Amino acid sequence: MRQVGRRLFLILSLLVTALGTGLATAFAGVALYFLITAGPQRVRQEFSGEIAAARRAAGEKPPTLPLLVFIGGLGLGFPLGMGLWRRAVRATGRFDDGEIAAVWRL
Repeated sequence: MRQVGRRLFLILSLLVTALGTGLATAFAGVALYFLITAGPQRVRQEFSGEIAAARRAAGEKPPTLPLLVFIGGLGLGFPLGMGLWRRAVRATGRFDDGEIAAVWRL
């Protein structure tokens, strides 16, 4: 029973780390995109929803490039989070390589 709990902890911590890193990278990429293309005022307007509301009112479609930047950030952030997780779990010394490898063989 203890092994199941340890493995469940490793799986959940991997998912949280990968998702958190992926989302942080994705949102940082979109913010950087708007910062480069239009400046800090545009970043504030985009993330507060002002521009999205104006687009909906005018019947415009949202731009696709920020969506592609978001997807690219997720694609970059997930493996980065997995690598950070693996390094952190090994650094604790509480889990052996067999337990860590078992998580990858879901």
